Amino acid sequence: MQPQCQTMNALADIIKAKEDVSIDLCSMKNLELEVLRYLYRNVKDENYHQIGHTYMRLLSPFHPDKNDVRAADWLFVLNTLNSGSFWLPNNETWTVHGLTGYMALCAAIKRAIDKGVPMWNPKFYTALNERAMEEIFRGDKGITIPYLVEKMTILHDIGTILLDKYKGTFINCIRSCQRNPLQLVITLFNDFEPYHEKEIYNEKNVFLYTKAWIMVNDVWAFFKNHQLGLDMKIQKIPTIYVDYRVSRIFIYFKVLRYSKRLIDKIKETDEDFSLDTLRGSKEEIEIRSSSIFLANLLNKRLQSRHGKFDKEKGQYCDSTFDYSCIIDNFFWDYQQVNDAQLKKVELCDVSTGHYYYK
Repeated sequence: MQPQCQTMNALADIIKAKEDVSIDLCSMKNLELEVLRYLYRNVKDENYHQIGHTYMRLLSPFHPDKNDVRAADWLFVLNTLNSGSFWLPNNETWTVHGLTGYMALCAAIKRAIDKGVPMWNPKFYTALNERAMEEIFRGDKGITIPYLVEKMTILHDIGTILLDKYKGTFINCIRSCQRNPLQLVITLFNDFEPYHEKEIYNEKNVFLYTKAWIMVNDVWAFFKNHQLGLDMKIQKIPTIYVDYRVSRIFIYFKVLRYSKRLIDKIKETDEDFSLDTLRGSKEEIEIRSSSIFLANLLNKRLQSRHGKFDKEKGQYCDSTFDYSCIIDNFFWDYQQVNDAQLKKVELCDVSTGHYYYK
């Protein structure tokens, strides 16, 4: 069975059986309107082409230039290490250049590369020890990146596979898939352990391929009109850029709610509500699956109700315009701009509709 079919089937099963997460489709309209406002603002600012054809998170100064020969291997390291939480207990936060989370990771790796550390090269990072990792990923206030040893082990593992099977570069992995995005998803899932996302839900295997899809999305966006570019006519990639901050957006718009039992569990074990203590649990799978389902549903609703956008007629006619890309960029920009506001309302009780404030 193809990855997208496995993902959709798994989502359908989980959505039917979920116990601690509720979806309120009646509230979806407000979120849909907010995405349209985002689109219209960018049309007015002449940015509509950009937000519909590339991922804004890849345009930061902490990412490689698209013409950089190291770009593919650099992106592979970034995406592979972007796993688990970047938050620490006791309200401590790992920051690099004042940035948090994924962007702090990008800044740390860019800082190392600028100083001559070949973080894109598996020959280098397969030999990294804890002391070197601490130096590369040191935070602004001497705080070490969370899960440092786990991330070091990940680098050792993926580097060994690249060296043994792909002559030491992720470029050869991309080329081996002959521009087929589905094949690249399968290759990432099968060959690299961090991308092998298999969970157990109600005694059944669940394959969401989240991490592999995100890596493929980034390859698609980064290498358009390039020999490494993927043929997106083969299969449209769904919107699945989802992390706990995206679930916060769904909660904020009252589309997603949690059971009282789940709220109590999160409040008891995870004061920052990062959901990190739920990793691999039944509840975390429900949250992730519901978020992915909602992102895909939002994509379909925008396409069916609003079509392509044209500046003069009110609809856009560019056949390459991509609502999944728009939604991804909306999530990214919204959480950057409204982070403080999103943190004010964290959890909503499915039974009462009551919101819990930090």
